[in-house]
Amino acid sequence: MEQLEDQWNALCSAYCPDNKVVRECWQQIEDAYRARRRYYHNLQHLRQLLAQADRYRSLLQDYDGIRFSIFYHDIIYSSLRKDNELRSATLAGKMLDKIGFPTLRANRVLRQIRATQQHTIPGGPADPDLPYFLDFDLAILGSDWDTYQNYTRQIRREYQIYPGWMYRKGRRKVLIHFLERSRLFFTSLYFEHYEFRARENLNRELKDLE
Repeated sequence: MEQLEDQWNALCSAYCPDNKVVRECWQQIEDAYRARRRYYHNLQHLRQLLAQADRYRSLLQDYDGIRFSIFYHDIIYSSLRKDNELRSATLAGKMLDKIGFPTLRANRVLRQIRATQQHTIPGGPADPDLPYFLDFDLAILGSDWDTYQNYTRQIRREYQIYPGWMYRKGRRKVLIHFLERSRLFFTSLYFEHYEFRARENLNRELKDLE
């Protein structure tokens, strides 16, 4: 696949004729995802999600919109806050307006980003791309155990400010929340491919934490 900046430039080219604006927006994205303590929610995370979007682009109604959602969904990320997704959506709205992305499509992007806060599909206008976007973001849960373990180590490093007992308490809460859901993945494609292994991984991590 192309480098991330090349993908960004190609994505924006259809909407923004001002190369300076496109470069400034990219620099903001790169600086955010390269920030200190970004051990998982970094540029590699963007690459993984963009690769999935590219693989299944024929199933998406607004491929460009999904890619904007990917680029901006974690642009604001702090282990000390619980409103990162909402703040990311707010920033994305400002930047998409600057880029000239159509308002109705931009609004769907903002709803997609906000939906990652609870990883649920909210009420309101139907968005056939949202289930795929949420599944792309959680696909790591259904990876092989070695990859999953590396993911958990990266998440722990992002929360290194918290002592072990506090992190384990919070992490257990997250794992139980996911395990109590009737299903982790919304699309039949991801459910069939990742659901079983994801639950195995979550249960195994939960047991290790205990």
